[in-house]
Amino acid sequence: MRTSELTKEYYLISIRRFGLWLVKKGKRNFTKANKSDIDQLLANYNKNNTKNGYITALRPFYRDFLNKPEIVKGVEYFKEELEPMRAHQRF
Repeated sequence: MRTSELTKEYYLISIRRFGLWLVKKGKRNFTKANKSDIDQLLANYNKNNTKNGYITALRPFYRDFLNKPEIVKGVEYFKEELEPMRAHQRF
């Protein structure tokens, strides 16, 4: 599967924001994080779409890039918030 450049940029921004959040919490390395840190970060957001964006970026980052799948084990996606379409809305 090919990932668009815009999607890659979004993933990098999400990972960078998580890294900055970790530094504020006193953790200066991604490998020092744990599932609880991810849960705490996600708790700062109200929209499930935002939370899922972080999950989509962080899961492969920890699993495939850092080879630390235990950090994201059990991190599950949130139910999407789909707005009902109105009769006047079109694709």
